[in-house]
Amino acid sequence: MPLNFDKIGDSNPANTLINPRDIFNVLSSKDAKYQYPRDVQADVWKEWYARRNEVDLVVKMNTGGGKTVVGLLILKSCLNEQAGPAVYVAPDPYLVGQVVEEAKKLGLEVTTNKDSPRFLKGKAVLVVRIRAKITWTFGDFLSIINLV
Repeated sequence: MPLNFDKIGDSNPANTLINPRDIFNVLSSKDAKYQYPRDVQADVWKEWYARRNEVDLVVKMNTGGGKTVVGLLILKSCLNEQAGPAVYVAPDPYLVGQVVEEAKKLGLEVTTNKDSPRFLKGKAVLVVRIRAKITWTFGDFLSIINLV
């Protein structure tokens, strides 16, 4: 097994833990409003963590359930497990800004620069906007017609 010199000397457990809830709990610079995760967030992290090696997992949560925090912590977990780089995709510039602000309040490193060395090294999550023409079909299926 090769040595990972990036981990040597990193005393911040938020950069080495894998379980999203554990990462959340040790974030030392998070805003006071994040004293503890919501029950639904902890449940999603638990289910995701148990299945994290599967491909094409979809997380579905209600409006106001804390999807942004859940997604950011899942991506941080992926980075810590060296499964990065990691990208958070938002549908418009306003939501990109919201994700960046939420990450700052959590004390998580993000960037909006696809050429950022921290992103390319798997140390920061890239937050981007995607533009796509989308159509809904019957049922719960989503078809992407054309990425622009």
